[in-house]
Amino acid sequence: MSNKGSFFGGQVLRLPADIQEEIKRQFPSEPEQTEMGRQLDSLHEFTLLVGVEQLARGILILANGDSSVVLEIFASDFYGDPRDVLVAANDAEQSSNYGNNRFDGR
Repeated sequence: MSNKGSFFGGQVLRLPADIQEEIKRQFPSEPEQTEMGRQLDSLHEFTLLVGVEQLARGILILANGDSSVVLEIFASDFYGDPRDVLVAANDAEQSSNYGNNRFDGR
């Protein structure tokens, strides 16, 4: 069962359950979870050359619990090309398969 559209930090997110759980894991404070959830959910509003879920996973891999990294990636317009974010995430964690593999291993 998909958790897309689930209630998260006072808002409805369109991100799948594995990404929502990773946000909770990486960012222990509820205000930061809400901010990061909102930021990553906003990927749905961009025209991207990659999948939203794939990019969200790549961003979280690079962030590794540091919300300033998430904000820097957005401010840099995804390093100029979202594919560069995915390459960097894959370099950091090859098991991510460029953000395609879910955090929960399903």
